[in-house]
This record gives sequence, C-alpha cells and structure tokens, in this order.
Amino acid sequence: MENSLDTINSDTAAFFVVPFVFVMIALIAGLVVLNGVALWKAARKGSKVWFIVLLLTNTIILEILYIFVFSKSDESHSIDSSNRPTLS
Repeated sequence: MENSLDTINSDTAAFFVVPFVFVMIALIAGLVVLNGVALWKAARKGSKVWFIVLLLTNTIILEILYIFVFSKSDESHSIDSSNRPTLS
C-alpha cells in the first residue's frame, strides 16, 4: 500500500508550483526595483559610501531604511541643477 504523500500527480504539483513561481517572480522584481531606487537616490545625492554599501549588501531592510529615513534626513546636500555652471 502506497503512502498518499508519495503519489502526488502532476496536476497537484502544478496547482502549488505555478502560483509559487509567479509570487517569486513578483517578489524578485519588486526587490530589484527597490534596490534600484535606493541606489539611484544615493547616486543623485552623491553619497559614495551609501552607494557602495547598498550595492554590496543586497538586503531589503537597508534599502527601505535608506529610501524612507536616511535619504530624506539630508535634503540640503542633494545635487541641485540650479547651481550648476552654464556653458554659455
């Protein structure tokens, strides 16, 4: 007599695997976008240390903290296009 857990047919596997794959793809895409936003903000502010840290440590918590806490605390040092010299 076979164990019912050993005889999983392909329909049951597809029922669980397909949604899992879509959820994982969505999570990975969201993490890539979040990492890109954090790196973009660090680069625009000219913060080399934050950029390197965010690039080397791919953690979700650090990106969220940087985007919502640290990048807003120092707005006066951001790159301003009105202070750039003109070519004319």
